[in-house]
Amino acid sequence: MNTFAKLKLKNFQAHASLELELDPHVTTIVGDNDVGKSACLRALGLVSLNRPGGTEFIRWGKKLCRVDLTLSDGTVVTRERGEKANRYLLDGESFAAFGAGKVPDPVAAALNVGEINFQSQLDPPFWFLESAGQVSKNLNAVVNLGVIDKALADVAGELRRSRAAVEVSEDRLKEAKAKKESLAWVPGCRAALTALQATAAAKQEAGQSAAELAVLVAGLRRCRAALKTAEAMGEAWDAVAAAHAEHTAAAQDRKQLEHLLQKTRKARAVAARPMPDVGPLVASRDRANKLAERRRALEMLLNQLTLSEQKKWEAEDALEKEKVKMTEAQERLGLSKCPSCGRPTPSPSSSATST
Repeated sequence: MNTFAKLKLKNFQAHASLELELDPHVTTIVGDNDVGKSACLRALGLVSLNRPGGTEFIRWGKKLCRVDLTLSDGTVVTRERGEKANRYLLDGESFAAFGAGKVPDPVAAALNVGEINFQSQLDPPFWFLESAGQVSKNLNAVVNLGVIDKALADVAGELRRSRAAVEVSEDRLKEAKAKKESLAWVPGCRAALTALQATAAAKQEAGQSAAELAVLVAGLRRCRAALKTAEAMGEAWDAVAAAHAEHTAAAQDRKQLEHLLQKTRKARAVAARPMPDVGPLVASRDRANKLAERRRALEMLLNQLTLSEQKKWEAEDALEKEKVKMTEAQERLGLSKCPSCGRPTPSPSSSATST
């Protein structure tokens, strides 16, 4: 629980500046008359209750007074009053326009004091002259026992409402049970309704099947009629195809006959012409045959001549190769050639060696 820890006054009645450390249990202020002991209590009332009102408590010749009250948790509550200032400060947060004799809710919650916590020096002994009932109310206000009474009253009211709700619920339960008994026929009706719904569904399905079957029968009939029409059209088409084939064959026969007729006309025209003299042609043919025979004979001679030349060339090549081989052999044996016949002769060194 918060308690008052420090009181600081500035320009409040007799105090130009004053700072008091407050004991968490009991603080006693001692001093001569008219030195400002009661002013300290009035300053606490100004911060806690916003009284006294007006500006008469401002120090003579000053325009603004200030009271700072520090709580044990470090919270600082400030009350400023002057010609142009009238506000509360709670840890620096400003509150204004709160009305005469009223304290802003956040400030009142932080201080948690009321009129019952204050007594003037001229008041009768504290609670001694009060009745027992008034003292009980005062105690309730101090320790907040009224909350307990209110809670008990709320609980009693809630209990009464709960009992009434229980009675209403019991009545509704009885009505529900009676209604349930009156509706005992519903399960059987539900079974009958289910069977009826199944029958209706089966009937509907049968109707759908019948409709589908009717559509299929109608389609089958149309197919049969179309098939008959197609068969008739097929027979007609076969006849048309046969006629077309006959017509095509007749057209081909006609073309062949026309072609033969044309050839016959040409043959008749050729047969009607006079026979030409073929004697020069026969003589030319004979001369051509003789020339062809001479040509074949010349080609044979030319081939033989070509073969003879090829053999000659081969013989010359072989002879040259033999000469080269003989020359190489003479060189190896140290022989020289005879200037007359070209045959190799032994060299003198070889003859001497042989002798």
